[in-house]
Amino acid sequence: MNVLKLPREQKEVLIDEIKSFCLDERGEEIGNIAAETLLHFFIDQLGPVLYNQGIRDAVKLVGQRCTAMEEDLQSLQRMTRR
Repeated sequence: MNVLKLPREQKEVLIDEIKSFCLDERGEEIGNIAAETLLHFFIDQLGPVLYNQGIRDAVKLVGQRCTAMEEDLQSLQRMTRR
């Protein structure tokens, strides 16, 4: 299930990068269809993993910011008389 929609220009750049990688690293020349198939495979397999890690990172960052904001707000409290 390929849910990530890439702009055509970006997709073409990635396909060219995959073709270059296969040629440089493996000595294999592949065409556009093979490179696009690999791109879709990588997106399908890695996309959810990377997306979920991004969500976890965002949750952690928001938690840290909320903690800092809570500390800032608490520092504004005024002393009360007993």
